[in-house]
Amino acid sequence: MRGRRRLGRPFGWLWAAYAVSAYGSGLGFGAFPLIAVLVLHAGPAEVSALSAVGPAVGALIAVPLAPWVEFRHKRPVMIGMDLARCAAMATIPVGYALGRLTWVQLLVVSVVVAAAKIAFNAASGAFLKALVRPDDLLVANARFESTNWSSIAVGPPLGGAAIGLFGPVVTVIADAFSYLLSALCLTAIGGREEAPRPRGQAPRAEEAARRTTGEAVPSATGDAASRTTAEAVPRTTAKAVPQATGDAATRPPGEPAP
Repeated sequence: MRGRRRLGRPFGWLWAAYAVSAYGSGLGFGAFPLIAVLVLHAGPAEVSALSAVGPAVGALIAVPLAPWVEFRHKRPVMIGMDLARCAAMATIPVGYALGRLTWVQLLVVSVVVAAAKIAFNAASGAFLKALVRPDDLLVANARFESTNWSSIAVGPPLGGAAIGLFGPVVTVIADAFSYLLSALCLTAIGGREEAPRPRGQAPRAEEAARRTTGEAVPSATGDAASRTTAEAVPRTTAKAVPQATGDAATRPPGEPAP
């Protein structure tokens, strides 16, 4: 029986960072609406907008982040997104302690966290390819996906229990701490990351395909030219045969051929 495949220490730290970040997001999933209701006494429309508008706007903001992530070192991007989420979440207990917490602040934090999460996931997927061998990529992705779906299934119930025991503000603090812990795990990976490709340069796989295509073009062109010449000869002969036959049929008997 084969044992569990080992993917190396760097992958272990990356996986730990991803798991802590994912479970932290699940933990704070239900905290914002409860803070809006219990602390800010928000109405149904405000709570609905907080749940829907924040992630939607965050997704729109994340669209221009995609090219930015593509041409940057992935690990610093992930650490930056973790620290951005940690700082944004930390403003909520600070605002609550100072009596300055507002619904707009919750909305802004929701947008920042949603956009940073999308950028983090995009960078982690690209960084994963640099850490494991191609034949281990399927196993590594399977572990990431199992972590993602388990955090979606288990995170919100754990967050609800934490909110019931400690309150929504303390749960948000725990969520912020999870992002800080994720950044520390990424820092522990160490090593030098491969330099990202410059802007305007095609990916390596695309360049290889283009070189292969370029090498095949002259051969294909030559074959096409040969085929055209070869096909033209029978067509010329075929046209000449009926003409010759027709001339022979219309010539009077005994008249010599031209």
